[in-house]
Amino acid sequence: MPFLFWVNSVSAAIKPPAPTFGEFVEPILGFSLGTYKVTPDGSSTAINSFSLKGPEFGVRAGVLNTSYMLAGRFQYETLSGSSDGNGISNLELGIDIGGTFTSIPLRIWFGVNLKDTLTFADGTTAEATGFKLGTSYFYKPNVAVNLTYTTRSYAKKLTASVLTLQSYDSFALSISVPFTFGVPPIPELSSLNRAPDDRPNRFKFGPQ
Repeated sequence: MPFLFWVNSVSAAIKPPAPTFGEFVEPILGFSLGTYKVTPDGSSTAINSFSLKGPEFGVRAGVLNTSYMLAGRFQYETLSGSSDGNGISNLELGIDIGGTFTSIPLRIWFGVNLKDTLTFADGTTAEATGFKLGTSYFYKPNVAVNLTYTTRSYAKKLTASVLTLQSYDSFALSISVPFTFGVPPIPELSSLNRAPDDRPNRFKFGPQ
């Protein structure tokens, strides 16, 4: 019996650590609601605005290292709303960076849109500088509920002989399903960043 105890202790001591670096792919499906505004340069009062809403879908893919994430993102929205907003679509290509808390299944991330193209019903397009701020709650190890805020600003243009600023800000509620490769699911991977003495208390999914 002492010999078996010694063998088990040695086996546990030499057991290789769990991998902390891996890849992931995360399909996203949600609904976006926002407002497009046209404001004279130097003024805070919009001369035209209309709501935009509609479904969005996309995918995020990148690398993970314990609590941290770096990923590329593709996203597409089909939008409608008030009469001025029918038949609009928005295409985004961006980079996201963020992290997941070690003690709760919550991720916070920031994104930059490298390409953000709004296409109107008549085929004209507008290129934006866009930024995102998002949070994700992992309802299950591989299911996240996301809330995202996006702000976009467009180049100044003449509208009825007035120099104007165009902007489009939106909120989106979505569900995503992150698949990890070579590492545990994202919230479980993040918990490996805890101090060893605290790991038994890490968040566990499902009935205890």
